[in-house]
Amino acid sequence: RGLSGGPGPLGSIVEWCIDFDAEPHVLLRTARAWYELQEPAPAYEAVHRAGDFATAHVCHAAVHQLSRDRSQPFDAACEALRGEVLRTTAGRLPEEDQTVPGFRALVSRNAAVLLAQVSGLGEEAMLDSPFMR
Repeated sequence: RGLSGGPGPLGSIVEWCIDFDAEPHVLLRTARAWYELQEPAPAYEAVHRAGDFATAHVCHAAVHQLSRDRSQPFDAACEALRGEVLRTTAGRLPEEDQTVPGFRALVSRNAAVLLAQVSGLGEEAMLDSPFMR
């Protein structure tokens, strides 16, 4: 949302990342500085609630869950992820992604991003996890 007293137009985005704090959020870098996206403008609220930001919530939950327990098979891990995402992000996923088949499709569509984020847990975590294999 608008930057009161801010620098004006941000210019081109040269890099972005998802910061996985208690609540994942997006950081953007332009030629001028890094910016934290805190609250979407009304025109972008639908994008914030779904789209790539849904991926952020799934990645956040996966890193959190797999840090605690890497032993679950895919079906159990996927259902635990779905439960955690629905508990922590009430209303942020589109209804179709909240169903069991919809959530599995969301995980499948975002497998590459999920793999990249979870790989930060280390090679052992990746090899130990039936979900990641």
